[in-house]
Amino acid sequence: MEQGLVNPHPSQAFESDILIEREADWFATNLLMPEKKFIKTAKKQAPGFKGILALSDKFRTSITSTAIRYIKIFRPNSAIFLWRGGKSAWCQTSEDWHSTIFRGGKVSVPPRGSATSELVANPGLGEILTRGTVLSEWKNRLRPGAFNNDILVEEVMSLGRHGVITLLYPDG
Repeated sequence: MEQGLVNPHPSQAFESDILIEREADWFATNLLMPEKKFIKTAKKQAPGFKGILALSDKFRTSITSTAIRYIKIFRPNSAIFLWRGGKSAWCQTSEDWHSTIFRGGKVSVPPRGSATSELVANPGLGEILTRGTVLSEWKNRLRPGAFNNDILVEEVMSLGRHGVITLLYPDG
């Protein structure tokens, strides 16, 4: 441990059903990754998980909380999923997708043949898997009338004992 720094809290960010814990997660996220500084720094990074990992290192925050901050204030039309035991533990979306695509819908299992399903089945495959996908691959999990043919980038990364995390965002 470096001088002046403390070890991280052992809880899993954004996973508690207790409201005060979720509020504490959002408070910590905003405190550790101030919006203006985060956006300015994010603009200098590669897109996707490469950028998220650089931001996580820069702000000394968890990959999960950094990824959520990334889609909430920097990357529109995107979603983050956390998988455990082959099933979705949770999903966070950018505000625009929350209201137009994933509203009320929950992805319970990854689409068959996706990079996510491959890494969930074999978490030791590699650091980051990247593939193209279309929103229609997630069709039965989407709000009717969503933009089903949009081309997306699917990036998937193992978090070791914490599960597998997926990032979906527009290609281009």
